[in-house]
Amino acid sequence: MGAGISGLGDWSARPNWNGWGASIANTRFQSAEGAQLAPEAVSRLKLKWAFGFPGAKAVYGQPTVAGGRVFLGVDTGSVYSIDASTGCMYWMYKAAAAVRSAVSVGPGRTPGEHLAYFGDLAGNAYALNAATGEQVWNPITAYQITSMLQGVVQRGTATAALSLGRPVGGNGGSLRRRSPFWPVRPCFNPLRLARGSRQTPIPTGF
Repeated sequence: MGAGISGLGDWSARPNWNGWGASIANTRFQSAEGAQLAPEAVSRLKLKWAFGFPGAKAVYGQPTVAGGRVFLGVDTGSVYSIDASTGCMYWMYKAAAAVRSAVSVGPGRTPGEHLAYFGDLAGNAYALNAATGEQVWNPITAYQITSMLQGVVQRGTATAALSLGRPVGGNGGSLRRRSPFWPVRPCFNPLRLARGSRQTPIPTGF
């Protein structure tokens, strides 16, 4: 321990690698803007710190770097937020099962807030306050949200999007606008976007 709790601020202005593929395109390509490291400096890099994960036998997930922190989950179910400069731990969260996915950091519920999203091998999805580690979604709530969006794609107004032949996920924006309108995004391809049309909602069973 030893790292004081603070917000992530404008973490996009600092070196970062967010999630498994570094961007929504999932290219796993690190841009010069994201790296903020000159090619000639690579050969001069030296070990600055090391961090041991108690009880862990394997670390499968891609580390996420955002806001001067490293976010990482391990096979014990523990998810860590570590100071990228010192190796000191900000917080640790214990999930219900092993975590093999990369943590993805994104905007939260209020301006300036960021959430850390990840899943575990038991099929649970989590969202934590990225600064404090406070749980925002519990697994039951996340399962209900996932099931509702799955129903929209499989049995509801977004079934036409399946004809694209790409992985498709729902986005429940309609609850905010009180409208039978479900945006649908083909996963991992930000250049293609299909939307459920305005029509009478089809019951999805939820």
